[in-house]
Amino acid sequence: MLQKISTTWPAIRQVIYSAAAAIFGALTLLGVFTDADVTTYLGHTATVLTGIGTLVYILAGLYTPKPKGAQPPTIGDGTDTPVNYQTETVRPGAGDVVTETIRVATERAQQLAPSVGQLRADLERRLKG
Repeated sequence: MLQKISTTWPAIRQVIYSAAAAIFGALTLLGVFTDADVTTYLGHTATVLTGIGTLVYILAGLYTPKPKGAQPPTIGDGTDTPVNYQTETVRPGAGDVVTETIRVATERAQQLAPSVGQLRADLERRLKG
């Protein structure tokens, strides 16, 4: 039965989409659906489709044939050895470089960028003169 559904599903899906588009288009043109209704229905549709997708995923996992003699997957090949990581202590004040760079950049930006008041005064001066 699943084989028959899988071969005819593209045609069935096309019919469903075409009918839904025609029906909802007509109802929208007739004023049955408002913007608020469409938003509400889309929210409900997303919830329903999420539930259906979860159900299909579970069913696919349960009914997908497994190869004969398949073993459950294992992680690693049994030859894993512990690793001794060599770490270095960060020197005190390493973060000061970043802090100082940000401070200097902020100062330079304030020195170079005119204030709103300065821009307004300059604009008024140019308009009058």
